Amino acid sequence: MAIEDFKHLIEAQSLEKKMKEHLDATEEQVSRVMHIEKQREINSSAKIDLESQLSEKSTELSKKEKDLFDSEAKAEKTNEHIPLARNEQETNALQKELDVLNPKIEKLQEEILELMEITEELCNQISEKDEFLKGSLLSLEKIKKDSEIEIHNEEEKIKVLEERVSSLLSQAGENYRTAYLLSNEKHKFNNPLCFVSNSACHICRYTLNQMQATEIEKGEVTESCPGCGRLITPLSAKTL
Repeated sequence: MAIEDFKHLIEAQSLEKKMKEHLDATEEQVSRVMHIEKQREINSSAKIDLESQLSEKSTELSKKEKDLFDSEAKAEKTNEHIPLARNEQETNALQKELDVLNPKIEKLQEEILELMEITEELCNQISEKDEFLKGSLLSLEKIKKDSEIEIHNEEEKIKVLEERVSSLLSQAGENYRTAYLLSNEKHKFNNPLCFVSNSACHICRYTLNQMQATEIEKGEVTESCPGCGRLITPLSAKTL
């Protein structure tokens, strides 16, 4: 009986919707793992960048510290030579040298202090990344284990549903089964079946003539909706 065939298809569609729920649950578990892995990747990349900046600033700091050491040593010697100057000309020359060295020393001290603050902040940020990477690794391992269990459970449920759907489709006549599978290629998990309501497809609202609607409702034909391509199903099969 055609109506009975459609009833099998309606039940198959219902089970496939439940299957989609389990597939979504599986995807959610995969997404949880991927999210943490992505965050670890971002933080690992950021850590490498911070370490590169730290290396650059540390090298710059070392150079400035050496320059400061040399400049202070030179200024100290110049100060020692001033009392030993033999004339005003030598004194003025030594003083001019100090006039150049002292501002340079002051500027270097400021730059070194700034670089020390920068390197300290970079070290703190690197430590934060390390803490995150260590903590997230533990979380990732736990979530992976939990997800593997959840995914296995969901896959088992999907397998049972697939077997039930296959059984239902095998009980439907070949024409009905073929028409359903054709509609399912485009609308799987999204209502491959549609019903006629007020002479129109209840999903896309494509209007059918009264004769078509009557033949479909009697289960005398297998016809796809010209509007959306879904297999049109007798409304009576839904309540059978």
